[in-house]
Amino acid sequence: STAYSIESVTFEVTQKLDVGAWKDPKFKGEKIPTLEDALKTIQKGSVTLLERKTGSALDHAKLLERMGLVEDLIVQSFDWDFLAAMRTWLPEAKLAALSGKEVTEEKLNDIQRLGIDIAVWRHSDLTPQNFPMFAKHGLEVWVYTVDEPADWKQMVDLGVTGLITDKPAELRKWLKENGYE
Repeated sequence: STAYSIESVTFEVTQKLDVGAWKDPKFKGEKIPTLEDALKTIQKGSVTLLERKTGSALDHAKLLERMGLVEDLIVQSFDWDFLAAMRTWLPEAKLAALSGKEVTEEKLNDIQRLGIDIAVWRHSDLTPQNFPMFAKHGLEVWVYTVDEPADWKQMVDLGVTGLITDKPAELRKWLKENGYE
């Protein structure tokens, strides 16, 4: 029942916390997994989308290299300086720049200059008018957080290549039922 900001405590402190009991008594005693533990679980037969919240590019790069995952996942972040450092440490990594609000030439030029592979925008900010700007910069376009079928259709019809959703099972079913898979 103690509130912590995860960035303000040591790993040792986090491992003393019970992060399961609040959900259900059957999860009592669950610990916060390390990034490495989480990747070992998630990365089985899938492509993981790793969103960096905190931590240095060098630490992330070393972990991904040690685990042999550099080319098997996508690292995304709102921190474009972090992505630039990741590009320096891991030139072969697939990187995605998160953004939102207005789509501007300046933002897209920055993404392109940094060597980022994917531009990830809030879906409500993309329009038929601004979407062609991404292609002009040679960028793959993904959107977040798209949870409604009408929005899925609008984004797929627009031409985005990645949908980030809180409803993956429903999206997968919708894609299949509508001939997109």
